Amino acid sequence: MTHARLLGTLTLIAPLLTGACSGRVVYRSEQASGNAGTAGNATTSEPSSFTGSAGRESNAGGATNAGGATNAGGATNAGGATNHGGVGGTGGDANAGGVGGDSCIAATPCGGNVIGTWTVALSCLTVSGERDLSLLGLGCRSAPVTGVYELSGAWTALADGSYSDKTTLQGAEQIQLPADCRSVSGVRIACEQISSLLAVMYASSTCSTNPSGGCDCEATIDQRGGLAVVDPDPMTSGRYTTSGRVLTLQESTTNYAYCVSGDQLTLTPNNKRPTVNGRVVFERALSGG
Repeated sequence: MTHARLLGTLTLIAPLLTGACSGRVVYRSEQASGNAGTAGNATTSEPSSFTGSAGRESNAGGATNAGGATNAGGATNAGGATNHGGVGGTGGDANAGGVGGDSCIAATPCGGNVIGTWTVALSCLTVSGERDLSLLGLGCRSAPVTGVYELSGAWTALADGSYSDKTTLQGAEQIQLPADCRSVSGVRIACEQISSLLAVMYASSTCSTNPSGGCDCEATIDQRGGLAVVDPDPMTSGRYTTSGRVLTLQESTTNYAYCVSGDQLTLTPNNKRPTVNGRVVFERALSGG
């Protein structure tokens, strides 16, 4: 975004700133059955007067069969604990649309020729670290952020060093602004006003006051261009260069670890503020695509 365009945006936002023997025998028998499991049959030396107790001892209910202890119901089979849905087998986590599986591993750079039209086949991108807020004029230059992105569309690189970006980046970020962020030119502002300022970077956002006096913001991304990087002024065309294993989009100064292997291009943005993890996999489009 040009300085003039940013200044205009901020100018428009500026107005917002404002028992018995038998009992003992049974007890002794139960103790034995609990330890030996067959102690009820080992009472032939006992007087016949104790047969009743020995009988109960032989059948020692849950002690001989150990009821829930031997079979241990949910303990042996441990129901959801053994298989534990998506955790034991990492079911949905490993395959959840690419999230958590191999598709979220960053691209292993190898370089190669990027010339051609490439269509997004798989996207798994997460964000962490600090979101750069320096353009907004807040009392802080950055704030902690987490989020998930998904890229779709196509990207074309021509032999003359130019590119065309017809990708769309969608997703959401959660930003936690400390209390000192809530000021513009020394004036304390409401979290709702920060939502308006974030409109420079996001399709929409909502901010609310948190217990520490800062703001918790949820921002929605719906951006054309920018090739998987949230940008106040995303580029849809421009110049690119490749050097070794790095692809650079010159106007945005964004660079990517990339690898071309056959008809597949894999890349990961080399962002540091915030850090973007994961990768995007493109497939080469048919001629004329």
